[in-house]
Amino acid sequence: MMNDLQKAVLEILIDVDKVCRENDIIYFLDSGTALGAVRHGGFIPWDDDIDIGMPRDDYEKFLKIAQEKLGDEYFVQTLDTEKKYHKIFAKIRKNGTKFVEPATRNVKMHQGIYIDVFPYDCIERERAVESLQELDQLRYRLHCMTLPDCMEVPSKSIKYIKKEIKTRIKFFVFKLYGRQKTIEKINNLIYENSNKKEDCVLVSYAYNIFPLIFEQNIFFPAKEIMFEEHSFFVQHDVDKYLTLIYGDYMQLPDEENRLTHSPLELEL
Repeated sequence: MMNDLQKAVLEILIDVDKVCRENDIIYFLDSGTALGAVRHGGFIPWDDDIDIGMPRDDYEKFLKIAQEKLGDEYFVQTLDTEKKYHKIFAKIRKNGTKFVEPATRNVKMHQGIYIDVFPYDCIERERAVESLQELDQLRYRLHCMTLPDCMEVPSKSIKYIKKEIKTRIKFFVFKLYGRQKTIEKINNLIYENSNKKEDCVLVSYAYNIFPLIFEQNIFFPAKEIMFEEHSFFVQHDVDKYLTLIYGDYMQLPDEENRLTHSPLELEL
């Protein structure tokens, strides 16, 4: 049985799915959400978030229409729509709700419940690893620009104070470079490497799971799967996709490894 948070984020996915179907936008359940669909027929019991992925062209098309099509009930959060946001993927936030996570507890931005939308890029095989490394450095720079807003001082230990000083020095160094310049460099790197060649692989710059580099035929054409009694799309070869990420994905992890999201504040 779903808890209230799971029910609420599922409603977001249902609305996003409707927009995608009506506008011929390709998407697929991503990472743990795809795993939950295959192994549990819905949410992983101890998890409560939803991730989807889209090819870059579909992602850009979605962002152009999403706010209008989803309406006032939602906020499409990106680097362009939220000044304090620091992720290089989109979140679809539900207005009138609250989901404050420890990492952003002091950041003044929309912090409603959400689903993540990850873009996937098709790039030359030999450039894949190098591109991911370059983007990871830029993503880290962008993240550090928000850290002083996030940080509190839970400890007065010398070790912690030294760490905090180093973090704040990085913040000011990166701040001199500029948020907009960093975003432009990220976008340039993404679009320079994207191509339509046959010998290319799909990569996601958005999040830190492995391997993050996939053959295209794993994803397309996407197929439908049931998730909490609703039909959504997953990768064409979802078994291979999940095996590459999780190994023996049908094996339940030990209880101590069953990670969950624990918000500091939650209002539905």
